Amino acid sequence: MTRDHADGLGINAIRPELLNRIDDTIAFEELGAAQIEAIVTIHVDALAARLGARDVKLRLTDDAKAFLAQEAMAAGSGARFVQRIVSRHVSTPLSTALLKGELIAGGTADVTRSNGALVVRA
Repeated sequence: MTRDHADGLGINAIRPELLNRIDDTIAFEELGAAQIEAIVTIHVDALAARLGARDVKLRLTDDAKAFLAQEAMAAGSGARFVQRIVSRHVSTPLSTALLKGELIAGGTADVTRSNGALVVRA
């Protein structure tokens, strides 16, 4: 990275000792809704696998996945907040249902969107 390039990135406030350790910069394009939704699917599939160990199935509608992707994008950092959003809207309600005995082995958890919010039914 050249000094001019570093100044253009707004990192001229970084101390020279650190700046000299930076070999290159990489510019990333913002992720779109389709990419965020694919990441949501990865996290939901991982959750489904964990529930599968308890013999519980997880069904999520496409509309619910789109809602989770929109929430993650609204948080401002794209993929960074997907895990938190999935945890807040899906994992935590499912954990509560498991602890209360509302979701038992052999059961199915359905996640749908209704009136602008997610509904988790055990």
